Amino acid sequence: MQTQEKVTLDDIRSAAEQIQGVLVRTPFTPSRTLSAITGADIVLKFENLQFTAAFKERGALVALLALTSHQRQTGVIAMSAGNHAQAVAH
Repeated sequence: MQTQEKVTLDDIRSAAEQIQGVLVRTPFTPSRTLSAITGADIVLKFENLQFTAAFKERGALVALLALTSHQRQTGVIAMSAGNHAQAVAH
């Protein structure tokens, strides 16, 4: 069985630094409709403003930046027909 590493706040900060200036910094906007329906303060993050219109660009870019030079020469394959594959291709 494979064990999963825990993602730390430092990991998140490092990833944010790596992609800074490369991807669109998307806004957060309060949703009056969803807040009224749920009775909670709901805030939406508009990742649809990314080139591929999905948040997957963030993770795909961080993963691709972590590749070794040998892995980069070999290439990657995205086993998806959706947002992740589009992000990897982009």
